[in-house]
Amino acid sequence: MSSNPAWVMALAAAQHLLHQVWKLDSNAGDAFAAVNGRSLEARLSGSPLAVRLCFEGGLPYLEPAGAPADVRVEGEFGALIQFARDTASGKPAMVMDGIRVEGSVGVLKALSDAFGQLNIDLEHELSVKFGDPAASAVTSTLKAIVRPMLDLASNGREQVRDYVKHEQTQVLTRAELDEFGDRTRALRNRLDRLERAIRTKETP
Repeated sequence: MSSNPAWVMALAAAQHLLHQVWKLDSNAGDAFAAVNGRSLEARLSGSPLAVRLCFEGGLPYLEPAGAPADVRVEGEFGALIQFARDTASGKPAMVMDGIRVEGSVGVLKALSDAFGQLNIDLEHELSVKFGDPAASAVTSTLKAIVRPMLDLASNGREQVRDYVKHEQTQVLTRAELDEFGDRTRALRNRLDRLERAIRTKETP
């Protein structure tokens, strides 16, 4: 996914939106000074979709995952969204169903504390900014990303076989296989809803 031009463009547009919102709070630079030079990787379970969030000069920067990160967060789509919301609202999100955290939890706590010092409602401001031209770029490039993810979700059986062969050293139980299948179907359903939402937004 890191070499996908659509993904790179979507991240660049999302970064632009973040920087525009950052300008609305004069305290943002000082609030995030403690996490300058720190980074977080967020990855969607069962897919190559991953992003690295890092901070320099009190500003957030988004890039395709690849370089080492201080903390790595992996989970299903809905869980990652809730994790992002909790963190952006200044709530500690160290433990959450559907989320796996590896690395420095201290960085994660510092990041949550920094968001808690903002004088703006980040989620609200981002939703307002979604009318920005850069947001339109995010919407259009997401279409190029969602379809491969849907195809990936459709290949759940192949993922199970690869997992058993390369990752799991013990035989999976029927319950574990059923759970994996349920999660794959749930992922596909969420991606279907996302694709419909993108089409609705683009309708005049």
